[in-house]
Amino acid sequence: MNVLVMMADQLRVDCLGCYGNKIIKTPNIDSLADRGVKFNRAFAQHPQSVPSRSSLFTGRYPHSNGSISNFTAMNPLEKTLSEHFRESGYETYCVGKLHLFEQKESEGFIHKM
Repeated sequence: MNVLVMMADQLRVDCLGCYGNKIIKTPNIDSLADRGVKFNRAFAQHPQSVPSRSSLFTGRYPHSNGSISNFTAMNPLEKTLSEHFRESGYETYCVGKLHLFEQKESEGFIHKM
């Protein structure tokens, strides 16, 4: 099974065709959404991107994983989703910016582009 986690900064849900926008054309994202899972009631755990990503990747609130701002790395003992996948034998890739700080990105991903 393949797993794709796609995160985009500053992309509002109402700007995607797969969520009902009839004007803006997003065919590639729409195609992925049609073949995968869409979350209709998701929300960010923090208004800043790094703590929000850290929360998604650890399953823990930013105040619990230590990443309380865009300039604060999570606790190095936290286990991330990508680390779990990697340890389970998945070939993990990160494309683009993740901003989980170098230690967690290098521990979780075999390939970083």
